[in-house]
Amino acid sequence: MINRSNKFKIIKELNTFAAPLVINNLFNTLISIVLASIVGRISINAISTYGIVDNFIYSLIGVLTVGVISFNIYASRVIEKDYSQFLNWFKSIFILNFIIGVFALIIIFLFSENIMRYIYDFEGRELIVGIKFLRIMSLTILLNAIIFSMTNLLKVRKKTNEILKIGVVSSIIQVILSYIFTKYIFSGDYKLTGIALASVMSLILNVTYYIYILWDDFKLITNIKSSKKLILIKLSIPLVFQEILEGALFSVVIMALIKRSGTDILSAYNINYVMVGVFLTPMYMYCNGLIVLMGEAIGRKDKESVRNLPRVATFLTLFFYVILAVLFYIFKDIVVAYFTDEIELKEIVKNIMIPVFFLSGFQIFFEISKYSLQAIGKEKITLYSTGVINIFTILILLFIYNSNIFNLYTILLFVAFNYLSLAIVFRILFFKSLK
Repeated sequence: MINRSNKFKIIKELNTFAAPLVINNLFNTLISIVLASIVGRISINAISTYGIVDNFIYSLIGVLTVGVISFNIYASRVIEKDYSQFLNWFKSIFILNFIIGVFALIIIFLFSENIMRYIYDFEGRELIVGIKFLRIMSLTILLNAIIFSMTNLLKVRKKTNEILKIGVVSSIIQVILSYIFTKYIFSGDYKLTGIALASVMSLILNVTYYIYILWDDFKLITNIKSSKKLILIKLSIPLVFQEILEGALFSVVIMALIKRSGTDILSAYNINYVMVGVFLTPMYMYCNGLIVLMGEAIGRKDKESVRNLPRVATFLTLFFYVILAVLFYIFKDIVVAYFTDEIELKEIVKNIMIPVFFLSGFQIFFEISKYSLQAIGKEKITLYSTGVINIFTILILLFIYNSNIFNLYTILLFVAFNYLSLAIVFRILFFKSLK
């Protein structure tokens, strides 16, 4: 059991750290809903293309920037003891992320047609639009890699209010630009190009602001060696493969399987998952807080806080998820109408809403238990467990692909089972490691 005073102390620490991030990301997610509503009024194909490319880019960003997790885990342990060492970690992750971002940008530009044609089965005009959209959106990988380096410096220093400020401003600008581009400059499905350009321009604003507020730190690191790059690479290898299994492999395969159920089903799922993204927003911010606060607790050898932080984070995340999901369901007619004007698509979205909301909630147990295990240095066992269970799930789905039971509900059920199984395994390993 958690000691009551310790419980409230942990809740306060988590909320102090995460509150600005939660508000910022909830705001950004609401902005993404506005963007999704703009896309929803272009065409069903545009919804499908937007969802697939957005998921692909998001998965790649997760894979390619996992070094920031290692930075959070290990830099938070030295910030109060040796600030020059902390800056060494920062300079190393900044350079590393920049190089990785440039490399990813080049690869996507060269192979964008193969990605859209052979992985996602695009063809004709849909393929042409998809390639152009993907190429512009690939710039966001480099920009996000740079941004993540700087925002994680602010997170470890617990200056998350700065992230909130620029997040709100840049998101509003992104929506304004998206509206202008789609209303007055681009036409047809090529309006997606305007959405992509607005995203890139808002991220450039983010980069400029972060460099400005961190200018003193950048001046300091000019005289500090970045000797942690190889260490970060070594520490990040299990995390990279972890993200590949979750994102570039698992999520991409799941999206590809749903795509083969029909464009209308995929579009309806994408709309629902935008809503799920709103519900899950607090989870990712509490996971960020979890890593930093657990790193500090490990540094001061506070085992009780290490043990209790995941429990409190799970409770807080579930609390927000349930409240938001219930509210969205109560007002589903208004919410769904905001995303699309297509009558048939609206009905599909509402019909699959409950199973998507319920089954997606199992991701909470997986993510928090995963971050907890990684925070105590158990990245490898996390990777091995994820690999075995993810591959097992994918093989089952491929096995039943041509059967009568293969549909969206089956896919979601197996994904939920996958998350729950991993959460149980991670929880057992976590508490076993603390003994």
